[in-house]
Amino acid sequence: MKVTVRALLEIDDRSTETKVQSFRLQSLLVLIRGHRLNAFSFVFDAQFHADSPHTHLVNQIVDHAPAVDQASVDRAPWLLRAVAVTVFLIPPNFVFAPLGANGFVAMILALFVFGLWITSAAWGLHDPVGFRNPARLALGILWFVTAASYVVMSAGPAGLAGRMSADRWVLTLMAITGIALTTAEFVRGPAAIRSLIRAMTWGATLCAMIAICQFAFGIDPVKWISEALVGMTDNGGNTTFQTRAEFTRVAGTMFSPIELGVVMSLMLPFAVWRGLFDRSRYRWLPWAQCVFIAAAAVCTVSRSMLLSLLVVCLFSIPFLPRTARLWAAVAVPVAVVAVFVTVPGMIATLKGTLTVGSADPSITTRLNNYPRVEAMVSDRPWFGTGPGTYLPENALKILDNQYLKSSVEMGIAGAVAVALFFGLTAFAGLLAARHFRDPEMKALAGAVFGAGSASLVASAAFDSFSFPTFTLISGFIAGLSGVVWLAARGESSTSTEAFPERRPASAPNRELTA
Repeated sequence: MKVTVRALLEIDDRSTETKVQSFRLQSLLVLIRGHRLNAFSFVFDAQFHADSPHTHLVNQIVDHAPAVDQASVDRAPWLLRAVAVTVFLIPPNFVFAPLGANGFVAMILALFVFGLWITSAAWGLHDPVGFRNPARLALGILWFVTAASYVVMSAGPAGLAGRMSADRWVLTLMAITGIALTTAEFVRGPAAIRSLIRAMTWGATLCAMIAICQFAFGIDPVKWISEALVGMTDNGGNTTFQTRAEFTRVAGTMFSPIELGVVMSLMLPFAVWRGLFDRSRYRWLPWAQCVFIAAAAVCTVSRSMLLSLLVVCLFSIPFLPRTARLWAAVAVPVAVVAVFVTVPGMIATLKGTLTVGSADPSITTRLNNYPRVEAMVSDRPWFGTGPGTYLPENALKILDNQYLKSSVEMGIAGAVAVALFFGLTAFAGLLAARHFRDPEMKALAGAVFGAGSASLVASAAFDSFSFPTFTLISGFIAGLSGVVWLAARGESSTSTEAFPERRPASAPNRELTA
């Protein structure tokens, strides 16, 4: 297969330093072109940068390197897909002990993605400037507020544990950034988008199956998974089973039933999109995955889940093709009846969670938090006590509201930055969905709009960034918002191609074909 590699590299053979840089470039490109070792390939899928101080060696590298399988070009980066699966499959409470709470598998892979993205940009192997989108702006604002809060933390009440927690938040933000930027900049085409969402929905389906097994049979398959995690330790923090009314709420592989309910709700529109547009051999399989994901969400018996599902349906269904909208109008009431028949008492319990009012201790605790938060914010209003530094010892003082928690830790600026992160992600999806003429991309943008809006709303019902699976999935949603935004821009500039090739503006490119 022919693969076009663009480069503008000019090499001075007399420069020892340049020869060293050229050798590094040659080694990396050989890794890229050698399909068996293409761990770095996603970093270099974009064009080479015009300002790099290098060129004629690339001809030799490309001519002598082994060819890439074209199928690998039509897939999302494998490392990104690995994060999308492991974030659901391997419980985040199992960590490599020397790495602490951030030492779970999905987080390690996400940090590796971030490191590769930084390396690629720093070496001029891709130009991130041309991939501007609202979610990236929101990430920049969140980074600025995090840095400011981290700086002023030393003058606040945070102790050693608080400073260590602040470091963990910075690492978490790196992981979110790596996922979001890599997705937006390197998942460039319908086939690559399908491959990424396929990985996400498969991971969500496996987690959903575990949750359904917990709910239906009262057994925990996570114990079987843990036996295979050699060298990892249980760091705690998860609550697999909780009781509500006559039901046992379940968490699957996640920290709590609330997190499972919200994340499954966020994944549902992407699973539906895959069912409509993924041209796989077994067309029934994506729809079966939709059933598993929706069923797992219901198994959490959660108000946050109901709120998220409502927002997702209201905001994503209008952008589906007309026939799919008609089927949705039938499927939703049928699903409610199915739950009523198969799980007696579930509908009444879910209704009770919405109408119980202040008689529910969890709601009372949430309401009692407001005066306490107001006092803490008034003491340090702008940048708070430091990111991640609110560590209550009493469980009754946990803030089940991400905006309240962020306002304490990073001040008013932090609460606004978090809201902008979710809000601009949803906003990009909305504008792209309204713009697209292609039904596949319109439905995908609608799914992003629904998931981003549900994240924005659900974060007022639980401290979302305290839950690792939700946190990393928010990075994927932000990245997909960048994908649809950039695709909509491409469709505006050309009537025939939603994913135009990007060329550096500073000089014409030299085409190198191998």
